[in-house]
Amino acid sequence: MRKVSIIGPRVGNIPQSIADAFRRIGWEAMLYEYSPPSRQNLVRVAYDRIHDPFYRKATAHAFNSLLRDHIVSQLRMKQIDLLLILKGDCIEADNRDALFRAKVPIITWAIDSLSRAEYTKSYEEISKHVFYIDAGDISDNTTNNSWLPLGFDDLIYKPNEEKLKDIDILLIGKLGYRYKRREMYLRMLNEATSKISKNSYFIGSTGTLFGNASLYLSLGHRKGAGVKWLSRRIPAHQLASVIGRSKICINIHQDDGAMPVNPMFFAIPATATCQLAEAKPYLHKWLVPWMDYAECFDNNFLDVLSDLLVNNEKRQALACQGHESSRSHTFVRRLTNILEIL
Repeated sequence: MRKVSIIGPRVGNIPQSIADAFRRIGWEAMLYEYSPPSRQNLVRVAYDRIHDPFYRKATAHAFNSLLRDHIVSQLRMKQIDLLLILKGDCIEADNRDALFRAKVPIITWAIDSLSRAEYTKSYEEISKHVFYIDAGDISDNTTNNSWLPLGFDDLIYKPNEEKLKDIDILLIGKLGYRYKRREMYLRMLNEATSKISKNSYFIGSTGTLFGNASLYLSLGHRKGAGVKWLSRRIPAHQLASVIGRSKICINIHQDDGAMPVNPMFFAIPATATCQLAEAKPYLHKWLVPWMDYAECFDNNFLDVLSDLLVNNEKRQALACQGHESSRSHTFVRRLTNILEIL
């Protein structure tokens, strides 16, 4: 049995789902996840916010420690057949040298745009191939990189067995300075719910205590018209269930990056729910608009939303075809693309 070691940040269920996908195709998968250490008190949190904004140093230290303590020896002794690095981090010199000398193939999957993780670009020097989720990050002068968005876990994101659709509209995703357009769409929906649907919900977080408090005060207490805030975040299985209960799920991509594709672009239709996304031509490479999902512009967002709600046949046709097309974008299918490189 072939063996793979996977190292990546603790981001939702993504690393675990990729490891499970390897196991489903007959590999032995060892997963090493890293994250900054948990803070025990507010004083420590405040100190770290000043001296290590966004815990960048602590995260890089956790990543390099895992490499040094586990991965390097596996490579040196050829105990694995493949190393898959998810995103990576700023790599220290001794670890870089060990990976550069490795006789085991190394694949890097950049699960963020380079605008958020510039260091990932340097992984082209130590990797057999680098896959980017953002097409704008592809290098024209090298051949060992290509565009491959993340897939989804089809054991989690699937149609609800009871086929209940008791939520009209759901908008999901983080808010904050990289998601101003998503917040704009949320506000447009919030102001129009009395005309479109009072049965509208939001799952997401601003990433800050102050922002979440403001969001809770503006959305959390609503009992009549307006979007209702369900939660900051919920486990993947629960999120999949809520999406599956929705007639329409709105997916607005990040503001930064050039041509990023988020994994919910495939996970939403996998639940047999109609996806409404912004009109972005580069997305058409992966799913077909008005066959697999609905798309809109800023100036017709509410009109498209209203039409999808009242036109059951159109909405259900998009949900059905989207579900069928999503099967080409599972993590198991993505691994087929990755392993072809080997």
